[in-house]
Amino acid sequence: MKNTNTLQFARIAAAIEYLYDHFREQPALAEVAAHVHVSPAHLQRQFQSWAGVSPKKCCNISASKMLSACCNGRAAFRRPRSRAA
Repeated sequence: MKNTNTLQFARIAAAIEYLYDHFREQPALAEVAAHVHVSPAHLQRQFQSWAGVSPKKCCNISASKMLSACCNGRAAFRRPRSRAA
């Protein structure tokens, strides 16, 4: 499980960095997903779970406020909520 969380964290961090670097172009979800090597649907779910906002909402925030908004004002990502079985 730890390896999965580490991989997910790295993937979302890479997606946020990509959004930060390309926010002026307003990249599509598919473009960001291709950059981190997952499907758009998978990225949408993981991003929302880890960052608390959708990739699109994160991208629409100005560059100066992007990181703090994507992390809900925290220094680190929150852990995703576990799903009820």
